[in-house]
Amino acid sequence: MRKKLGCPQYSLLQATLWASYGIAYSYINRYLLFVAGMNNTSIGVLLGIATGAAFLLQPLIAGLVDGVRVTVRRVLLWNGVIQVLSMLGLLFAQASWLIVLCYSIEYAGLLIIAPFANAIGIQTLRASRAVNLGFSRGLGSLGFAATVQLTGWTLQRYESLGKVSYLCVPLLTMLVSIVFTAVVLAYPKVEEQGEAVRERRPGAYHFLRKYPAFILFLLSLMFSQISHATLRNAMYQIAEWKGDANAQGTALSVAAFLEIIPMFLFLSLRKWKSIGFWMLLSSIFYLVRNLLLLLVPGIAGLYIGQCAQMLSGGIGMIAVVYYVSESVEDADMVCAQAYAGAAGTVGSLIAYVSSGYQLDHMSISALLLVSSFMAAFGVITMQLTVRKPIVHG
Repeated sequence: MRKKLGCPQYSLLQATLWASYGIAYSYINRYLLFVAGMNNTSIGVLLGIATGAAFLLQPLIAGLVDGVRVTVRRVLLWNGVIQVLSMLGLLFAQASWLIVLCYSIEYAGLLIIAPFANAIGIQTLRASRAVNLGFSRGLGSLGFAATVQLTGWTLQRYESLGKVSYLCVPLLTMLVSIVFTAVVLAYPKVEEQGEAVRERRPGAYHFLRKYPAFILFLLSLMFSQISHATLRNAMYQIAEWKGDANAQGTALSVAAFLEIIPMFLFLSLRKWKSIGFWMLLSSIFYLVRNLLLLLVPGIAGLYIGQCAQMLSGGIGMIAVVYYVSESVEDADMVCAQAYAGAAGTVGSLIAYVSSGYQLDHMSISALLLVSSFMAAFGVITMQLTVRKPIVHG
């Protein structure tokens, strides 16, 4: 029975995770600007601090999962409870410091949780062979698109209410997080079947000595994430620069819907070309997305640029899960997924601090140019990575 439930339950887990992610991440800049009264630089510093905390916690928690009987499922469950409580607090928070605290906890929690959601998918796959990771992650993008569009529509529809309209952000996030927590609570216990080794795993230093080529891979992920997170953090301002600030929600939804296509088809794509090829293509399209947003004028440029997300994040987010799981030994898989997630977290940290400053002191075109350079570094390092693949041991 567990084998049959693995795929639909994992798909629902991904759908609810990315649905809450879509609201909290897509509107955090806008929420803190208008509700907490912060400026872009302050928001960037705040997100950098929260991201730094997530970066420190990701490998620490992964080490506990590999070293003692703390399961990935339990990590996801407690994270879901924290998400619900932080959004409940945000609903009733009046003081700016409490708003900032609650949103920071939610933000850091969502950063931490993604690699563990990937890890439990690999564990389920190895235990039952009943999971299509691409399909499940595609449903995640569908959930992301739906909640981003719903939140954007709500904010626009009730704009006349001022700050009150922004209550939809914590309310919708909390409701989705409750469903996510319930899904995790009912999730089949697959860790013991999928993990043969339970001894304490070595730290980052020993891990990277064992897999030295992993360092270059992590650098590539970091550079690509700097570019991606810069665009995500500045999407409201980019939409405003293109001519319609209210197009933010639609632009994000377009990108999320288009991501679904390669995710659903990824098993077929794997048979056509190697994982390394798709990782490289993904990094190239992070650069293409930046250049389209920079060079194509008007609101059409916003939507055309967002279409590139189909081949950047749409392929990259699922390809990296397979690439990591196929490149390390089974006993190192949870740590490897966490380190890949941590590389993205560092990229987000750099992006939020730097883009917050850039939004206050530079033009949007300058911001996009800097982001393009980061994406270009991601292409170069990924090209070097796939030329010398990571191998077991």
